[in-house]
Amino acid sequence: MNKVFSLVWSRSLQALVVASELASANGKKAGRPSRLANAALGVVVLSAGFTLAPFSQAAESGKQVCTVNLTDRASMTVDCAQLQQFVASAHTGKDKLKGRKARPVVDSFDSDYFKSNGAGDGSDEASAEGAGAIAIGSGAQTRPWESEELGESFEADGAVAVGRQSIAEGWTATALGANSFASGNSSTAVGGASVAAGIGASAFGQGSIAFGHASTALGQSAITLGFGNTAVGASASASAEQAATALGALSEARGNGSTAVGGQAIAAGEGSLAAGFDAQAGGYESVALGGRARVGNGDSGVGIGANAAALGQGAVGVGKNSLASGANTVAVGRNAAANSEGAIAIGGSEWTDVDGDGMPDVREATLAEGQNAIAIGGAAGASGDNAQAVGHQASALANNATANGAMSMAAGENSTATGANSVANGTESSAYGFQSYADADYSTASGSSSLALGLGSSAFGSGATAGGQYATASGYGAVADGPSGTAVGGRLYWEDPATGRVMLDQTTMAMGDGSSAFGAGAQAHGPFNTALGAAATTEGLQSTATGYHSVATDVATAHGAFSAASGNGSTAMGYESAASGILSIAVGMGANAATSGGIAIGTAASVRGYAGTAVGYFSSARDAESTALGMFSWAKGVGSIAVGGFAHATGEGVIAIGRDAFAFYEGATALGDGAFANAVNAVALGAGSRTERENTISVGDAGEERQIVNVAAGTEATDAVNKDQLDEATRYTKADGAQDGSDDAIAAGEHSVATGANSVANGTESSAYGFQSFSDGDYATALGSSSLALGMGSSAFGSGATAGGQYATASGYGAVAEADSSTAVGGTMYVEHPETDELLVDQTTTASGLGASAFGAGAQATGAVSTAVGAVATASGLQSTAFGYLSAATGEGSTAIGTGSAAVGTQSTATGYASKATGAWTAAHGAFSVAGDTGATALGVSATASEAFTTAVGWGATASNAGTTALGGWAVAKGLDSTAVGGQSKARGEDSTAVGRFADAKGNQSTAVGEMAWAMRDGGTAIGQDTYVRAENATAIGASAWAEADNSVALGANSRTDRQSTVSVGNEDEQRQIVNVATGTEATDAVNKAQLDEVAAAGEATGKFFKANGEAGAIAAGENSIAAGASASADGALSVAVGAASQAQGDLASAVGNNAQAQGLESTALGSFSNAMTDGATAIGANAMASTANSVAIGSNARVSGTAANSVALGAGSIATRSNSVA
Repeated sequence: MNKVFSLVWSRSLQALVVASELASANGKKAGRPSRLANAALGVVVLSAGFTLAPFSQAAESGKQVCTVNLTDRASMTVDCAQLQQFVASAHTGKDKLKGRKARPVVDSFDSDYFKSNGAGDGSDEASAEGAGAIAIGSGAQTRPWESEELGESFEADGAVAVGRQSIAEGWTATALGANSFASGNSSTAVGGASVAAGIGASAFGQGSIAFGHASTALGQSAITLGFGNTAVGASASASAEQAATALGALSEARGNGSTAVGGQAIAAGEGSLAAGFDAQAGGYESVALGGRARVGNGDSGVGIGANAAALGQGAVGVGKNSLASGANTVAVGRNAAANSEGAIAIGGSEWTDVDGDGMPDVREATLAEGQNAIAIGGAAGASGDNAQAVGHQASALANNATANGAMSMAAGENSTATGANSVANGTESSAYGFQSYADADYSTASGSSSLALGLGSSAFGSGATAGGQYATASGYGAVADGPSGTAVGGRLYWEDPATGRVMLDQTTMAMGDGSSAFGAGAQAHGPFNTALGAAATTEGLQSTATGYHSVATDVATAHGAFSAASGNGSTAMGYESAASGILSIAVGMGANAATSGGIAIGTAASVRGYAGTAVGYFSSARDAESTALGMFSWAKGVGSIAVGGFAHATGEGVIAIGRDAFAFYEGATALGDGAFANAVNAVALGAGSRTERENTISVGDAGEERQIVNVAAGTEATDAVNKDQLDEATRYTKADGAQDGSDDAIAAGEHSVATGANSVANGTESSAYGFQSFSDGDYATALGSSSLALGMGSSAFGSGATAGGQYATASGYGAVAEADSSTAVGGTMYVEHPETDELLVDQTTTASGLGASAFGAGAQATGAVSTAVGAVATASGLQSTAFGYLSAATGEGSTAIGTGSAAVGTQSTATGYASKATGAWTAAHGAFSVAGDTGATALGVSATASEAFTTAVGWGATASNAGTTALGGWAVAKGLDSTAVGGQSKARGEDSTAVGRFADAKGNQSTAVGEMAWAMRDGGTAIGQDTYVRAENATAIGASAWAEADNSVALGANSRTDRQSTVSVGNEDEQRQIVNVATGTEATDAVNKAQLDEVAAAGEATGKFFKANGEAGAIAAGENSIAAGASASADGALSVAVGAASQAQGDLASAVGNNAQAQGLESTALGSFSNAMTDGATAIGANAMASTANSVAIGSNARVSGTAANSVALGAGSIATRSNSVA
């Protein structure tokens, strides 16, 4: 028999004692000690002289109060007077038993009415002893029992002893009042100073105790000290060794299967649960649920509500002032904390200590602090080791920090902060989203008000900045600001349509050191500048600006749209080009150049001064070392020369050659069609020559004479010579021809000049120089064998050069300027294979579009106002620009810059070696970059954006389906509308998103955020380093979290799911709590702490809604039912089941005690194995049974049989067999 305590006679002390069976007796070895050995009771000595120690003060009632020491940590107090009386009567009974045998019952009493009183003076008998014993009144007894741990005796058979000094002792003992006692076998002692000490012990009222075996003690000073312990009210205790339960008032329960539910509940260890008011629980499988809940002493803590704490080992602490300090800590709500080891703290808040420091901290409450820290919500913190902090005032402050949302921060080490007011502050930082800011070390900040400010910086999107050291900033509000700059696009903006005004508005900058800025409001402002598109600008040092609105300044170069280039090493090529000064060159459309090293070639070319030269249509050059060649050429002063078109040269070292050539003053010379000269050192030689004297040479005008004759042989160095001398001197210099008149030069146009065999100058004031040169247009100039100048004001320089359109200029072997105002400068590109002699390239420089410009061997500018610069460059689209060997700009308004670059789509841009932009409005920047379909953007070496509206940024980045975005080295965005951000990240499913190095979003609508995060199935979401999702619609959040079943969610570092449609916040070894749950309203809803608090508060006041734990859980299935105890079951509405395996099956039924059964409507069963089987039945006492409607059985083994409706069986073993009877 599993007996823990017994009431035995101590021979050495000559007294009754309460003995623990775990203690040694008379030197014999005790049984195996419990793992909670400190809960073992010592001996409580009950003698007439009292070894119970009185308190130093009396209780409020004035009674003497004694202390029973139960453990080295706890004690229990009882009323000394009651115990003394109990002990005295117990001794008396013992004395009576000595030296005599048990006698049979011979007395009986038969009366219609019964009354009892004391000392008549016999002196106060009422005894009864065995068999059907009952003893009612004054000194009532019925005994034996004796056991002395089953050294035996028992008897007293159906004992019941009802009043005054009642005792009862053996077999189905029951003692009901005054100084009741009861002692053994099926004992029950109901009121007065009840005790009940063993086997079926139950003691229900006033000074109830119960001691051991299947104990239950129910009210007032309830105690019970062992085995089946249960103690229900007032000073309830229960003090284990074994399945203790204590529910109410000053409940304790201390150990083994402990449960203590209300009042000053404690519970202290083993299977502990302590649930209300001053709940504590103290170790092993502890749970403490409310009031001042705490848990302590390790093992499987928990602690849910009010001042919940939990303090270590498997700690979890759920509500109000939760803490949960240490080991596998989780703390869930209100002022949650959770300091270190497996820390997680999820939500709550209100705590302002800032910084008193009475603790929590970070932003004061919901903390977590260290090791596997995670803090999710409220004033979330997290502060170290594998820190993560997820919402509201999230922080996370270092080690592997991550903070997602609300006022997120993260502050250093392996930081990431994703959203709301995100920051991140340094070492391996990243911050994505609203007000992101990453503040150096290996910073990245990607969205909304992103900055990044320094070392390793990158900031992509919204208010992107980046601010120095390795900076890159890409998108709306991009800046970059310093060392290794690069800012890729964003803003520009414009309005007007008549007229909302604004008209552009800019941003995209880069502003210094390694600066580059490509697109929209591109600017670049400083050292190593490059700014490439839309309103491109750049200033100071190594500038380059290419495209719409371009400017440049300092060691400038600017290619296209409104290009400028202002000064120092300037070059500006194309539409509205300027160049303004020092080392200037400006080549096309509005070309200008405005002095210093001058040179302006094409369409409105100008120059205006020092070291001028202006080559085509509108050319000018005015002053300093001026030269102007072609259409409208003019040259004005200092070293002036003007060669063709409307050439006139006006001053200083003047020369003007060809169509409408003038010359005017100083060292004037004018040679050809309309040549004029007009004095001071004048020479005018050729069609329409004149001079107006001063040091004159003229070979025409007045009567249009030509030959120079009658010249004496010159003898001095400055003399003219005659024909003889000339023949002698030119013997070895001749123009060859048939010399038969068949190939004579023909100058057929008015004031035209033709020089060379078969040369023809047909146009008015045209010039043709060289074998078979032909100038057909008015004011045309052809210079070189087989050169053709066919259009009005056209110029062709070089063998086989052709200027076919009006004001066209072709310069170089075989160069062709076909269309009006076109310019082609460069010879044929002819390349054979050095080993096989296979012809690889054979292409002439051609400008065939209106206003087109082609510069370089084999360059082709076939689109209207197109520009091709570089060997074999091709610009075939309207207003296209190709710059570099083999570059091709075939789309309308396209730009290709770099060897082998190709811009095919309308307004596409390709920059870099072998870059390709094939779709409309595409942009490819970087060697081998490809932007394939409409609106695609590729930025970086080998970056590929192949479908419509895709974006690829980074070395080898690939965006290969419509609407995809890939940012980062070798990032791949493959699924329709997918996004991949981070080195080698992959977004392979439709609408998928992968953010982080090696992140992989394979499923459709999947999301992977974090280094090595993988979302492998449709609808999967993986957030955090090494997260893994391989099931549909599954979600994993937190470092190394895995979700492996459909619709499952794994939340927190190392969390795992392997069952469908589940949410996991841990794994088999590491569990967590869940917070921020909305109030549950449906049967399948999760409930939140507010609902739990409501339940706990009600439980604290009334004891409702309670379940105790054990090997199997309690079940409260009926509406408003209560079940407390292992396997307890309350099935009926408003039913109550308290005690292990108790069952309340009927509506309004109550079952209290181990295996108690209340089966009928409004039935009551009170006591171990008691059974109230039908409606209105009541069974009180161990094994009591009431089996008919409205029957009552009171006493151990009392029975009302199945035929006795409305009957009462009163007393142990009593049986009522007839209806309406009392037994």
